[in-house]
Amino acid sequence: MKQREFTADFKREAPFLMPVRLRKPVEMEAVDDAPVDLVFLSLFPAKDQSSSLKLMSAVARRLRQADIAKTLREAEDTETVFDALTRPEIPDPIHGN
Repeated sequence: MKQREFTADFKREAPFLMPVRLRKPVEMEAVDDAPVDLVFLSLFPAKDQSSSLKLMSAVARRLRQADIAKTLREAEDTETVFDALTRPEIPDPIHGN
């Protein structure tokens, strides 16, 4: 069967982030040796490359707070996930944010 190339005329006007909780964690060669169970799909306008780094940096900072990761893992609805990712950050004296 001939493999077809997938192309799309896809134009994003605003960044899009979709958190995903995996049913079965994936082993990665992470610094903490913990399997990965939270992943994020991100889509950004082609003209706005800097936003992707800013958003992913914000997500990484947010996930350093143990209660956020716990909330995402236990969430039963999208509102809980949205609230966890968008509520004001609690200052972290160890990491300086």
